[in-house]
Amino acid sequence: MMEGERAEQLEKVIAAEQEAKAILLRRKEEQEKRIASLEKQLGRSKKFALIAGVAAGVAILIGASK
Repeated sequence: MMEGERAEQLEKVIAAEQEAKAILLRRKEEQEKRIASLEKQLGRSKKFALIAGVAAGVAILIGASK
């Protein structure tokens, strides 16, 4: 009788651990997607800053040559 109850409790513990693991894996995937999105946004920001910097430099050079 006690072995049956203990086996049932162990099965519940295993099921809870499996569920927790599945939740953690989903959260990890979500975080990886967020990181990729942020890296993409950062790349765009760097490109924009570079283009703006070049445009400002060109504007300064044109202004200085007049």
